[in-house]
Amino acid sequence: MELFPIKSVSGELKVPCSKSEAQRAILIGALQGQSIRILMDEPSTDVLSVIELLKAAGFGIVMDTQGISFLSFPEKKSQLTLNVNESGFAFRSLATISLHWAETVILEAQKSLLRRDFTELVEHLTLIGIDVHSLENKQFCISGQLSAGEYTLQAEDSSQSISGIFIALANLPEISKITIKSAVSFPYLQLTVDILRKFGYSVTQSGATYMFKGKKSLENFSYRIGGDWSSAAVWFAAAALKGEICLSGLNLDSYQPDKIILDVIQQAGAKVMVHGCKIGVCKPSKELQPFSLDLMNCPDLFPVLAIFACGISGTSHFYSTKRLKNKESDRITSILDMLDVFGVSYQSTVDSISIFGVGKINGGSVKVHGDHRLIMAATLATCVCDSLIYLTDESDVKKSYISFFEHWNNNTTSLDYFY
Repeated sequence: MELFPIKSVSGELKVPCSKSEAQRAILIGALQGQSIRILMDEPSTDVLSVIELLKAAGFGIVMDTQGISFLSFPEKKSQLTLNVNESGFAFRSLATISLHWAETVILEAQKSLLRRDFTELVEHLTLIGIDVHSLENKQFCISGQLSAGEYTLQAEDSSQSISGIFIALANLPEISKITIKSAVSFPYLQLTVDILRKFGYSVTQSGATYMFKGKKSLENFSYRIGGDWSSAAVWFAAAALKGEICLSGLNLDSYQPDKIILDVIQQAGAKVMVHGCKIGVCKPSKELQPFSLDLMNCPDLFPVLAIFACGISGTSHFYSTKRLKNKESDRITSILDMLDVFGVSYQSTVDSISIFGVGKINGGSVKVHGDHRLIMAATLATCVCDSLIYLTDESDVKKSYISFFEHWNNNTTSLDYFY
C-alpha cells in the first residue's frame, strides 16, 4: 500500500468503541444468564471474534447496528473448543472464564498470537488450581474446578490473565481475595473492576488486594462501551503535527490508560479543547517540544508516539520499553527497524529508548508484521515525510479499527504534487 505525504489534517469523527472495554463487557455479559444489551460503535475484528466464538459455543446473541443482545445461554458442556483468532486478551481471560461453560476447554489461536509467550498465564492458572496442557500450535487444554479462595499473583508480563481471573472468580457465590504483586498495565485491572461493578458485582479494594463478594441481579440491563483512546491517539498526534481534529465518543472518566495521550500532546505543546462529549486538538503556533513517557501502563501508545517524536525537533524519552516485546510483534525491534528506514537516530537501553527527532523523516518501505499499532504509526509518519511510504500489508489495522483508512482519507489532505 502506498501512503502519500500529508499536507493537513482537519475534520470531525467518532472513534470506534474500545476493544478493551468491549471484550470485557461481552465476556462478563456471557456469565449473566439473563437477557442483557451491550451498545457499541464499530466493533473491531478482535471484538467480533469474541462474539463469534460465543455464538459457536451456543450463546444466543443477536447483533444489530447499535450493538448486541444476549438472548439465551447454553448449558454447561463436558468439553468446548474456542478459537480466539488473534485476541491476546480473549486467550488469556477465557483460560479461566470459560470454565463456567465447560469442564474442559481447548483454546485455539491464530497468526500473530501464535508468537506470544504465555508462560505467565500458565503460572497463574496453576496457582489457582487449574490444569493446563500445551498442545501443538499454541493450543491450550484447560480443565479443573474454579474455586474461591485467597490468591497472590505476580503480573510482571501482562494483567490480562488476572482480569480473566477477576471475572471468573467474581461470578462464584463464595468470597475470593486476590493480591497482585508487580502489576503492569495496572489501569486495565481497574477497568475490569469498574465494568464488574457496573454489572452489579461487589468488588472492594485495599491497595493491591481485591475482594469479590458476589453480585446483585440486574433487570433490563444495558451497558454502553466507550470510545477507544488507543485508536484516538493517532488522530491527536496527527492534529498536533498537521492541523486540527475533533473527536467524539470518548469518555474522560474512562479507566483506559491510553487517555494519557492528552497529557503527552499537551506536554509537547499542542492545544486541547473539551466541549461536552467532544475533544479537539490542534497544532500550536509555536514549535512542538520533546516529551517523556513511562510506558508501563500504556505500551500500545509507543508506536504512534515514537513517530510523533520524530516530528519534533529534540530528544524524546520512553521508559519501561521491555513491556513492548510480547505484543502483536516485538514492538521494540519493529519500531526501531521503522526508524532505521526513516533515517531517524535513536539510543536504546535494556528498558528505555530515546528518539532524536529533527522534525522530518525519509520515506521508504516498512514492515508492519501484522501489527495494527505499527500500521497506524506508519500512516502517521506521512505527516512528517515528503516522500512515499510503502506498507507491506494494511489489512490487520481492522484488529482494532475497521474504518481507519476510510477515516484517514476523509480527514487528511495530501501534498498537491502527488496528484
